[in-house]
Amino acid sequence: MTETHIAYTYDTDDKVLTQDDPHNHGPINLANALRYLSGTALPPRPYGCGRCAFFVIEALKFGGAVYDVYADKGYAKNFGPTLVDMGFKALDNVSKLSDYTTPMTGDVVVLDEWTGHSGPEGHMQMYDGTYWLSDHLQTQGFWPWTGSNLPANAATLPTFTVYRYTPPGQ
Repeated sequence: MTETHIAYTYDTDDKVLTQDDPHNHGPINLANALRYLSGTALPPRPYGCGRCAFFVIEALKFGGAVYDVYADKGYAKNFGPTLVDMGFKALDNVSKLSDYTTPMTGDVVVLDEWTGHSGPEGHMQMYDGTYWLSDHLQTQGFWPWTGSNLPANAATLPTFTVYRYTPPGQ
């Protein structure tokens, strides 16, 4: 059971003056989030350590993100609703890498699981304006593995969703 507590302030005529809604999250400072993530990510390597979602979410929390929606099993591929709850919006015109030609600083990508990967977790990464960061610095480009081609043991590229932060009120 989930409970939501909203505090109201009333004037003498019982009119609501303010509403303290825990779902009304403040702005995220993406620069602080990326500073945190770049300071905690492991050095470049062929693959990360299996903690990509943890590193990205912790960085966003460091930047001020608040959320009430939690990912199922903590798998990276399930964090889309959490990102939306934080104020990110999925880019609906991106379905393959060739559609995504201009990443913006602060973009977060959630990759679904893919054939040949060791588990069902998927992957999560954040763009710092130059590199993709997750639990490691991805100097090799968009995909979280070394090289621009599909890993030898994978049958197809994973599907992915790009999330872009929109500050409150915009």
